[in-house]
Order: sequence, then structure tokens, then C-alpha cells
Amino acid sequence: MTPPLWALSIQQPWLDLIVRGEKTMEIREWESKHRGPMVLHASRTIDFPAAYLFGYRHPWKLPRGCLVAVVDVIDVVTIESRAHASLLAQHRQAVPPRKGVYGFVLCNVRPLRRAIAVRGEPGVFPLRDHVAEQVREQVSFPVPVAHRRGP
Repeated sequence: MTPPLWALSIQQPWLDLIVRGEKTMEIREWESKHRGPMVLHASRTIDFPAAYLFGYRHPWKLPRGCLVAVVDVIDVVTIESRAHASLLAQHRQAVPPRKGVYGFVLCNVRPLRRAIAVRGEPGVFPLRDHVAEQVREQVSFPVPVAHRRGP
């Protein structure tokens, strides 16, 4: 039995910055227990102030309403207001949070060869089996330790 794939919707241009390797932490106001592969969904919403701040001249041309990449979530850390500035290079959000937030630490970005149109959901959400299979056909996933052969 294949384990489910989980997804997270992210607004543009934040998602594009992750795919390009310029953003390695996604900030949320809620914590997640999820670690491991996560599929990134491009929200239909665009953060226009951020897009212009980061030099996107035509942010509406970025992918939206679709799955675009897989990343590995290696940790979720609590970010207090004092630590916000020291982590700026990872999360890229110049405005400090009003309260404590959580940073999803991301690595190993694997863009999909073809975006997959899917409607996003709030929070971390499971992908339907047929969609998960389309993702698995496009990217490689590490073999879980329990299923590896040899020493």
C-alpha cells in the first residue's frame, strides 16, 4: 500500500521563490506534525506587494491553481518575534509576525515536469490517489528506511 501524499497551498511569488531555492522556510500561524515529502500547490491568490518587492514584473504569469513541486519538510520550528530577523534569509518575509509563528524547514525541491491542475485546501491536505499517482510518475521519492534492501 502506497502512503498518501500531502500538499500545502502557497501564494505566488512565495512558491516560485521556494522552487528557485531562494526561500527555504515557509511560515504559517499553525504547527504541523508532518515531516517528509510534501507537494506544493500554487494558490490562485497572488501576493502582489511581495511580487513587486522581489522584482516580478508579471506575477500573474506564474503558475496558479496547480501542483508544481515536491519538497521535503525536515522540521517545523517555532519562530518568536526576536528570532524573525535572524531567519530572514530562509523565510524572506520582511514584516515580523504579530505573534509567534511556525517555520516549515524545506529542502530537496523537485519541480514537476508538468503542473497538475488541482484545487487547493486550507492547511496540509491529502491528495486524491489518482492525483498522487500523477505526482509520483513525475518525481522520485526516497525509499523509506524500512523498505530498503541491504545493510
